[in-house]
Amino acid sequence: MFSWLKNLRDRIDYHGLFGWKLSYILLRPWVLIKEISYVIKWAFQRMFRGWDDTVVFSLDNYLAKMIPVWIRGIKKYKDGIPMSMFDKDIEMGKETEEDMIKACEKYDKILDDIAEGFEAWTKYDGWFFEENHDDEAKFHKAMNLFMLHFGTFWT
Repeated sequence: MFSWLKNLRDRIDYHGLFGWKLSYILLRPWVLIKEISYVIKWAFQRMFRGWDDTVVFSLDNYLAKMIPVWIRGIKKYKDGIPMSMFDKDIEMGKETEEDMIKACEKYDKILDDIAEGFEAWTKYDGWFFEENHDDEAKFHKAMNLFMLHFGTFWT
């Protein structure tokens, strides 16, 4: 009947509350108050600054999580293609439809590679260097593409 309550209790027992074991918080309620104050503080920081202090605790992981989101947004909402994506020297405004399609496919592939490489970082929290060399290679390719095409990230 109250299976949802049991599931909630089991989740809290397993994960804790704010990273603290439930029995610890019940004996020390001020810990819960302190944790809730942090959550409220970080929410206000995100509202007024656009980011909160937790970002700098692990900036590499934050960027690796957000860069794919932003890159996919560029791919979805792009309103043009950088001239560097065209295979041959073409005057601006004199591109053919075929040139546009090829350049668009090339740019989409680059954006996908960047997003996938940064997602590979988050999959292993950056510790894949010993475990998975394919994902390590994806990440290094993504970093190189990110550097090479940094000036093209606009919509």
